[in-house]
Amino acid sequence: HILLAGRNPARYLLLREDRIVGVAYSNIYLWSAEDRILVSDIDGTITRSNSGGIVDTVLTERYNHCHDAVCEFFSAVVTDREKMQVLYVTSRPIGL
Repeated sequence: HILLAGRNPARYLLLREDRIVGVAYSNIYLWSAEDRILVSDIDGTITRSNSGGIVDTVLTERYNHCHDAVCEFFSAVVTDREKMQVLYVTSRPIGL
């Protein structure tokens, strides 16, 4: 199959012998070669700490464990929203 521009749904199958024992759904994005990409870590970069960020955002649904002015910083860096893709990376478990 050929990837289309933008979001492409995908799934990973965990097989045991001839049975599917698990499925993980995801997306694969195909961006233009002319897109600019901003890659940012979340754990301790956007949030003040990895564990505090998990507790605040996932467990208590509060979003105040971020560094001050994070939104303003990303708004200043992402000047051309049409040609900029932002990719956040994390070491947090996928189940969270």
